[in-house]
Amino acid sequence: MKLAFKFTNGVSKNEKQKKVAQEMLAITHKMGAKALAEGVETEEQKLLLFV
Repeated sequence: MKLAFKFTNGVSKNEKQKKVAQEMLAITHKMGAKALAEGVETEEQKLLLFV
């Protein structure tokens, strides 16, 4: 699954956006699929998304 930039941009500033992105990634992993998050540029963004 490819998580579009619009879902990853601002995850460090917007709690609601962070939760949506995290849930989308969690569902992907539960299905046994791999995920790619577009636009992740900082270690902070990576840590917020892939908990």
